[in-house]
Amino acid sequence: MGDGIWTGDSCPGWIATLVMVAPVALNLMSPGEALRAEALESELNAAILEIGEEDFLLDNFDLKSLFSESLSRYYSDEVVLWLGAELTNGKHAFFQRLADVLEPVHPFLEMGMACVGLFRVLSSSRDSQGDLISEWEAVLGGPYSTGAAIRWRTLRVWKQRVVIAERIEALESVGQKGT
Repeated sequence: MGDGIWTGDSCPGWIATLVMVAPVALNLMSPGEALRAEALESELNAAILEIGEEDFLLDNFDLKSLFSESLSRYYSDEVVLWLGAELTNGKHAFFQRLADVLEPVHPFLEMGMACVGLFRVLSSSRDSQGDLISEWEAVLGGPYSTGAAIRWRTLRVWKQRVVIAERIEALESVGQKGT
């Protein structure tokens, strides 16, 4: 993938989709806009962490509705999500895709086979194009958990106070019980 998130052959399809769906001038953000985007990035990350503290994992909630109710104001209606090799266009599809990714974990939490032991933002920074990057970590606890930290990175492009594009990529997991 190279040194930067956007370099190499890993994302030309996503960039083309981004240009078609939500045209942006990446390096033309004024200093005031950049500060507002950083503040909103912190606010969005805090809202995501609040969702992680909810007991929704232990109840029969509709994850898509929960994401939509809690996070909708931060995302453009035409947001583009790049998760793994799959592109998703539009806010409703975005929230459904996130719910689909987390849905397999729900039965383990519901049955008490696992619990959320840790959920946090490790760091936040700005890349050379001005996009905001947050690195996350979650650790599931419980008798059937390896205790390995699950890590991922979000890269968000903000425009007019909303996210117009987000890329989520896995980072190497670290540690496990007994090591």
